[in-house]
Amino acid sequence: MPKGMLFKEVMSGTWQPVSPGTATGRACPSGGPIRFDVVAETPELLRLFGTVSGALSGTLSAAGLADHVSATGTIEVSPIEHRRIRYTVDFPGDDGASYRFDGWKSIDWTHVLSTWTTLPGTITGPDDRIVGTATLRFAWRDAPSLLASVRVRGTRPPKDPVELAGRRWNGGCRPPRGLVRHLYRRGHRNRLLAPPRARSTVPPGIAGVRPWVGGGLPA
Repeated sequence: MPKGMLFKEVMSGTWQPVSPGTATGRACPSGGPIRFDVVAETPELLRLFGTVSGALSGTLSAAGLADHVSATGTIEVSPIEHRRIRYTVDFPGDDGASYRFDGWKSIDWTHVLSTWTTLPGTITGPDDRIVGTATLRFAWRDAPSLLASVRVRGTRPPKDPVELAGRRWNGGCRPPRGLVRHLYRRGHRNRLLAPPRARSTVPPGIAGVRPWVGGGLPA
């Protein structure tokens, strides 16, 4: 059964400092472009009903604030229960301080196209003070790449290489050449020394009869 999923998302827009007189505001008094490129990983499949939370990792750029820095955060997908998709992204600024973007798409099912693609939010700095606001959007031209990035993760554990080849090798003296190469590459060459599988001594014509071993009469 599927366990979780992974997908990539790019959103871009503009941000505006709330206090032009601050150091951040002087560096970029009229704001500027902002963009994040992240990978989202969730422990379960996304669904319309209920809430699914996951982790974000990637990069973020904001003019005058951060230039293509590493970013991590969380995503909460709850389109019906809470009618929102929330993003929190933590990133270091060019000034060495820690910042966070926090915003959410407010889902309105009568305006699906706009509300699923528009992400307003705030940028906070040290001491949780608000240093700016931002509005990002998902571009529909990026939809094919987003869909191509979706991966569903399963819970089935990887099978043992010897078990996989067991149907082709009956434990004889000469295992298949492909199996030998595989086991040597994977560090399992010692398993080639396993004793051959015991062969039945019952004549072919009475294969369904249990052989008799002992000094008395068979039961």
